[in-house]
Parts: sequence; structure tokens; C-alpha cells
Amino acid sequence: MKPSHNILLLFLSVIVSACGSDEPFRHVVFADSPKMFSSVTDLSGVRSASVITEGVSYNIVFNDEPRQATLTITDLQIAPAGERIIATFTDLEWTYEPGSHEKQRAIRADELHSSGSPAADVVLTDVSIVYTESNEMNPNATAGFYAEYTVNGSHHVVSFPYSVLADGTTTVREAVDGSLVTDDVLYDPVYVVSFDPAAMVATLVSEGLVVDGKAADFELSGLRLGLDGRNYSLSTTSTTRFAPADGGSRWRFRDFNAHADLRDELNFVLELADDSLSVVVEGFLSPDLSTLRP
Repeated sequence: MKPSHNILLLFLSVIVSACGSDEPFRHVVFADSPKMFSSVTDLSGVRSASVITEGVSYNIVFNDEPRQATLTITDLQIAPAGERIIATFTDLEWTYEPGSHEKQRAIRADELHSSGSPAADVVLTDVSIVYTESNEMNPNATAGFYAEYTVNGSHHVVSFPYSVLADGTTTVREAVDGSLVTDDVLYDPVYVVSFDPAAMVATLVSEGLVVDGKAADFELSGLRLGLDGRNYSLSTTSTTRFAPADGGSRWRFRDFNAHADLRDELNFVLELADDSLSVVVEGFLSPDLSTLRP
């Protein structure tokens, strides 16, 4: 069955189940991911390293009453030149993630079987799929997906958004001749990491960063991207370019490195200097796995 037919039938079933209600979709959340890329590891040992596949997307319909969900995965590839898989999973249980400042709906399961023809059965194991949606207090209005699972017992998949928005705590330490002169804590800066998985590079852009009392936003491009499961790292190369947002040239770029867990954190260290001042900017951030919501 074509994916458009699956989605149409799903939509009709939601309408039927909601008949008689004054607000038929009050308890239903439609979550559609943008295109994402995946880091895929062959568990059979045929390939020793992970490969990158692109173009997967996720559609989830969450029903709050009853607490069930329908998941459709579209254009999943487990090899760069392999078949694109489309699979739908119905009547899934889901829960709210505890301890988060954002609203997170999670599907976690030991094993899921796709619906439809048995000949087209797709089995997912060790499933962890989380839809994050910022609350009303977050001015950045973000939403995003995290997806990790094993396909048919042979390939482990972690899907990444092409861009991640992160906020949290930024510290700025300024020193003259090695002596600390200020040690500021900032909560306003927001950072966006954009991934180019084909080239295995990334770009980091800041918004709201203040250093030495002045705006100091920047774009740092050409960073080496390292992937290890749901962890990733960013480091400098000979082609890394630091560009101040205002086009000024006060700061000399010294060094940068970052490490992250896609689900939980993004931490980085940025070192800058001018003729009299050395600056270390550190970010201790929470990623929203996000694209901007309309």
C-alpha cells in the first residue's frame, strides 16, 4: 500500500473515532519531521564502520485519549544505495518523558512489527523515538525528533536532524596577561548547529552572545563532524573559518571543540583573543533536536 493511502486511512480513522466531539482533534497531535539523515551501523560485521544515509522522515499521530500512536517511517535506507523502506506501525503505546523543561512524547518498545502484508513486515527492536515540543515559555518555538532503533536485527539506526538548536548556560572568562578579570554567566545566547553529512562537516552560529560588554555573535564553519552512535563531536580543521556576525575583526580565533549527546547535551569550548584580552567561552547546553515551528 502506498504511504499516501496509509496516511489517508489513518486520518479517516482519527476522524471517525473523534465523531461526536465538539473539538474532534483536541486530544490528537500530528508530528511530522523534516527530512533527516541517519548513522547506520551494520551489526552483522559485514561492514566495520557506520555509514550515512539521507532523506528519512517520521510521521507520528499521538492520541492522548487513549494514549496510543501511529508511526510511519518514510524513505529509510540502511545502505547508501539500498532500497528505501516505508513502514507503518499502529496501536503503539507512548509516554511523556519525565524531568524535561520541554514537552516530550516518547515511544519506547523492545519490538515493533509494521502493519500491512506479512511479506513486507519490518521489525524494529530497541526502539526509542522522542518528539520534543517547546513549551509556551520558550521564545524559540522549537520542535524536533530523536529516533534510534535496530532494523530487522541487522542494522542499528540513529537519525539526526540537519540542524540542532541549543540553549542553556554560557560562561565567559576574560583574562589579561593570564589574570582573570571577569567571569560572566549568560543565559540568553542560542546556538544552531547545521550538519552537512555528505562532507562530514558542520557549522555553528551563535545568537545573543556578549563578550566584554559587546555583542560578539559569530559563525564558525568548516568544523569536522564526528559521529559515534547518538554522540557527535565538532573540531577544527585547516579549513575552519571564524566570522564575526558584525563583520568586525576584533577577535582572533584560537581554538574550538565540542562534544554532544544528541538527546541530552551539547558542550563546547571556544577560545578567542585580541591584542590585550584572552577569552574562553564555554557552552553547557540542552539541544532541542529542533527545527523552528511555524
